[in-house]
Amino acid sequence: MSNEITATETVTETTQNKSDAAVEQVIESALDLGKLWARHGLTLGRLALETSAISLGTTAKMLASIAEAIAPEEKKADEAA
Repeated sequence: MSNEITATETVTETTQNKSDAAVEQVIESALDLGKLWARHGLTLGRLALETSAISLGTTAKMLASIAEAIAPEEKKADEAA
């Protein structure tokens, strides 16, 4: 009878170890997937900010050109001061 209990305990422990390993693998896969999505989101955010910065720089230059076209003498007066 002692051998039967030991065999049953061994099978139970082996099954439990396999279950634990499977759960750990699922958790690791979920974490890896989360990291990939986070990296993707951060990359898209970076690209959006870079594009926005370029657009703002272009807009600022255009506003400066318009200001110069509207009142060119004010710029000369500012330089003289």
